[in-house]
Amino acid sequence: MNASPRWKRRPEGSTWGDFGADDQLGRLNLLTPEKVRQGVAEVREGLSFCLSLPLDYPGGNALNPRRYPPVLRPTLRSKRPNMMLLHTGFDEVLLEMRKEPDAEVLRNSCAALNGRDPRLLDWITRSGLCALIADNYAVEVFPSVRHAGCCAALPLHEHCLFKLGVNLGELWQLSPLARWLREHQRYRFLLTAPPLRLPGAVGSPATPVATV
Repeated sequence: MNASPRWKRRPEGSTWGDFGADDQLGRLNLLTPEKVRQGVAEVREGLSFCLSLPLDYPGGNALNPRRYPPVLRPTLRSKRPNMMLLHTGFDEVLLEMRKEPDAEVLRNSCAALNGRDPRLLDWITRSGLCALIADNYAVEVFPSVRHAGCCAALPLHEHCLFKLGVNLGELWQLSPLARWLREHQRYRFLLTAPPLRLPGAVGSPATPVATV
């Protein structure tokens, strides 16, 4: 192991160095083979739920003017083209708009986490979470709650991604799974959600699947 870390000052409350001087996985290190076996043991019915929203939703760029939907095209030639899960019902609101999203309605629909709540951030630190997933946009309230002084624009993102190495997932389709779990009085299941195998990528799309 490289004894010299890539950083000089460890942010207060972070996990930097806890998993090695040059670690890049963060809390994913806690997903040990034992934890995988525990997840597999949750499978009883053999039913699978695809948790990814269709990539052509919400349609346009109403949620984020800088984020556009993927473009499908044939291969170009001779050119060089450059576990906790939180169900709020936002996915159903989105799908019901049928690719004609109303930005104002979406901005005021369903719940989101308050990234400035110190109790929430402390719970995430102590919980041992390696991934925090929601069906809403950004997981936390965006724009975030106003706060005096210098601070991150997305404090939950700073705490999870920057300090702890906890993965975040947004805009997952959780309603069908949530209904099934509620009907069967379950709240645990096997989750698989591999990212694209693109070295160096940040914020990769995933195709998550829950098996109960």
